[in-house]
Amino acid sequence: MFKKILPMAAVAAIVFGACSGATSTPVATSPPVATSTPVASGPPVATSTPVASGTPVASGTPVVSGTPVVKPHNGKQLLIGWSPYADPTNDTNVALDGQVAKAINDFGAKEIYCSGKADAATQANCIDQFLAQNVDFILVYPADVASMTLKIKDANKAGIPVASLFGEFPVSGEQLMFSVSGPVYQAGVETAKALVAYLTKKNGSPKGTVLEVTGLMTTSQAYLRSQGFHSIVDTYPNIQTTTKNGNWNSATGGTIITDWFTAHPTTDALFLATTCDYGPPATAALKALGVYFKTGTPGHIWIGGEDGCNQSLYELKCGYFDFITTYPFNDIATLGMGLVTDYLKTGKPTAAGQPFGKGTISNEKDFAGPIAYPENQLVPAQYPPDSMELWGNNSQSQPNGTTVCTE
Repeated sequence: MFKKILPMAAVAAIVFGACSGATSTPVATSPPVATSTPVASGPPVATSTPVASGTPVASGTPVVSGTPVVKPHNGKQLLIGWSPYADPTNDTNVALDGQVAKAINDFGAKEIYCSGKADAATQANCIDQFLAQNVDFILVYPADVASMTLKIKDANKAGIPVASLFGEFPVSGEQLMFSVSGPVYQAGVETAKALVAYLTKKNGSPKGTVLEVTGLMTTSQAYLRSQGFHSIVDTYPNIQTTTKNGNWNSATGGTIITDWFTAHPTTDALFLATTCDYGPPATAALKALGVYFKTGTPGHIWIGGEDGCNQSLYELKCGYFDFITTYPFNDIATLGMGLVTDYLKTGKPTAAGQPFGKGTISNEKDFAGPIAYPENQLVPAQYPPDSMELWGNNSQSQPNGTTVCTE
C-alpha cells in the first residue's frame, strides 16, 4: 500500500441530529493534527478544491450532445464496459448501477456489465472480457485498487481508455482518464472530531472505547474513510479503537456488531464506514441486545457514520444516531458518465479546471489521472436530517429523514 498522505480540501456534508442530546459540541482542545501527519499505510488522499453547494444533477443527463467523434471499434455501436466492485446489495448500489446503465442507454451506446463480486481476480477477469470484446471505453469501481492498476495497463496497451468511479489510483505507469469521487477522507476526519467532542463531554476528557466497522479495505473508499478517522482519534492515547472489517457486507457488519456488543456492552461508541450497509443491522443488533438508547439517555452508545443513507437519517432525526456525513452520491454516476460521453463526443478528455455538469476536475500529481468531485457539497448548518437536499431523502425510500418518528 502507499504511505504518502495529502491534505484534502473538499468538505463532506455533515448532518447533525435534530433531537435534543445530539452533540455538535466543538472538539476538545488537543494537540493539533497536521494534514500531513502519517497514519497507517494505504492509498494517498486526493486533494481537491472546495466547491459551492448546488442543485443535484438529473440522473443520466449527458454533458455534451451531438454525434460521437470516437467511432465504434465494431463499426456499429459504441460499447462501454462497466464493472462495479460487487453485486449491488443495497438500494444505493442498485441506484448507481441504474444511473450508469441509463446514461449509457441515453447516449445510444451499449453497456457491457460485469460485477467484480468484491474479488480482485474476478474483477480482473471482467476487464479481460471487456478487452476481448474490444469495448470502446471501460468504467470501473475497483474492488482492489492495487490489482486493478495492472489491468488498467493492459487496457492502455490495447488503446482502450479507462476511468473510475470511487477509485483513486496512485501513479505507477498506468493511464487513467479520470476518477470521480467524494470527500471520503474528510468525512472520516469530521466524524472523528464529533466523536472526540462526545467522549470529552461524556467522560471529562477525550477517552473511551470505540468499535470501528470498516468497508472492503482494498477499495480506496474504505481505506480513505478509515484513514481520515484515525488521523484524528489516534492522536488521543486514551481513546481505544477496535477495528473490524465488514467488507461492505450488511450480514458481516451485523455479526461484528452483535458479537462485539454482546462481549463489550459498555463500549462508548460505534463508527460505521457506511450507514448504507451497516446502519440497519447496527440498529437491529443493538435493539436485540437491549442497548439501543436515545442520545442523552444513560447507556446511550454514540453512533456515527458515512454516506447518509435513508434509514440512518431517520435514526439521526429520531435521536438514536449522533453524527452522519453525506455528499451527493447520486451525482457520482451522472458526472462520471458525463465525462465519458464528453470524451466520446469530442475525442478529448475534459481538461482539469474546465467546468462539466455540476462538478469540478483537477489534476492530482500523485494520482494516475485527474480527480473529479461533485459540485454540490453541502454545508452543515443548512441541512437538518429531514432536508430534501440530502440524497438519502430525495433519492431513497422511507424510512428516511422525512419520516415521522414513532419511538
